[in-house]
Amino acid sequence: YTTLFRAVVTLVMDAAMCYTEPAFTLTGGSPAGGVYNIGDSLNVLTFSPTVYGVGTHLITYIYMNPSGCVDSASINFTVNPQPQIDTVEAPDLCAGSAPMNLDSFFTPLGGVYSGFAVSQNYFYPSLAGAGNHLVTYNYTDANGCMDTLVYPIAVKNSVSVSLVSSEVDYTICSGDYILFTASGAEFYEFFLNGVSQGAASTTDTFSTTGLASHDEVYVIGTNSCSADTSDVIITDVITLPTVDAGKDTTLTL
Repeated sequence: YTTLFRAVVTLVMDAAMCYTEPAFTLTGGSPAGGVYNIGDSLNVLTFSPTVYGVGTHLITYIYMNPSGCVDSASINFTVNPQPQIDTVEAPDLCAGSAPMNLDSFFTPLGGVYSGFAVSQNYFYPSLAGAGNHLVTYNYTDANGCMDTLVYPIAVKNSVSVSLVSSEVDYTICSGDYILFTASGAEFYEFFLNGVSQGAASTTDTFSTTGLASHDEVYVIGTNSCSADTSDVIITDVITLPTVDAGKDTTLTL
């Protein structure tokens, strides 16, 4: 009689990949000429992580020798998930704001930040200047799987508020109307002799007919991340003269 021998079958291949990696042709089975099965899927040529999904999949290589003897080898092949970067919305920043610690706005930590005005894990508004900026964050997990996120940061100009009067010489008669106009901010709060004339608002004017001599007017201007106080305007108010036409006189013609 004839003794038939099975071939020694092996399967040597990487045992894991990331979900975002491209499909690949199945190889590594020996001797050559066999077929690959993945779970219940028979005679598979390629493995696609997006088709089979995250998790562990049994890949089996089956080989039949010329004598009809069959042997196989298997591995458990793992598809690892892509890590997910989460962020918190960036705060309002001005060109004069303190450096922003990016680690407070990204999870998971341990990745690499890049972009203009970025050093290690800090973004520097004073270096970036006013405008819209982008920070790129690359994170690689323990399985070698990577996610990338581009993060927008807006930097505003710092407030520099000024105040002008409708009377350029700051001199009016008692009871006259005078208008004060502020500029350089988003919100304005006017003060008369240190007393607020109303809550901060987008209204950039303040008018009155009730000033007394040497009254002081100034404005505090703000945006969402900075504030500034204008110079004080001191107005001279001239007392109206008293006119006396004398006693009434009656003339008879």
